[in-house]
Amino acid sequence: MKIAMSGVGFKTSEPLRSFTRQRVLSSLGHLGGTLEIVAVQLASEGHGDDRRRHCRLLARPGGGESLVVEEASADVREAINGALERMARGLERSQRTDSRATAAG
Repeated sequence: MKIAMSGVGFKTSEPLRSFTRQRVLSSLGHLGGTLEIVAVQLASEGHGDDRRRHCRLLARPGGGESLVVEEASADVREAINGALERMARGLERSQRTDSRATAAG
């Protein structure tokens, strides 16, 4: 599983990159053999107390359709964690659906 990361509107520090890699591996590592790439895009919106951090994830399973989720929070780490939780649920649901379709076919 390749992990790609980019920032829009702010610079991603090495500690943030490390945190993100660690969270991707802990949240999606059990699916790593089926995922070609997980792309993480972090963005910042607003100013001062109204600033929101956005995390957009794209996961591409080998042989399957890509799944995209987004999460926003005042804290970038919360946005990352929320997006990864949603991504894990979506990929697991997709795998269950694929397994049922294969078994029925």
